Amino acid sequence: MVERANTPVIYLSTDAAESETGLLQSLIVVDGKIVPLVKRPRRDSAGKWDALLYRHGLEGYSEVEAMLDKTICAMSSVFIGASGSTFTEDILRLRKDWGSASLCDEYLCKGEEPNFIAGNE
Repeated sequence: MVERANTPVIYLSTDAAESETGLLQSLIVVDGKIVPLVKRPRRDSAGKWDALLYRHGLEGYSEVEAMLDKTICAMSSVFIGASGSTFTEDILRLRKDWGSASLCDEYLCKGEEPNFIAGNE
């Protein structure tokens, strides 16, 4: 999928454990090179990502942070989401309405249950 999308980096919006995202990172290799996973940094009042939220007193509102992630995902060149996720369905709906949907958009594992589980955290 990553090869088909020809993407140099993947933005990851998840509440998954580090062990799971680490496992995912180890599996995303193209031509022997790891394709980096990027996540929005944790909250920081001085950080670029959160400065506007802090300025308007919106820090700590998980709904606002979720909308920021949804917007980033909806405007991406390709989107891969989790089957059964309301978050994923919202993004797919936005991508369709905004005309940003891609032929490469799909569900992680094509909707199948994974056959392995990362370690506990």
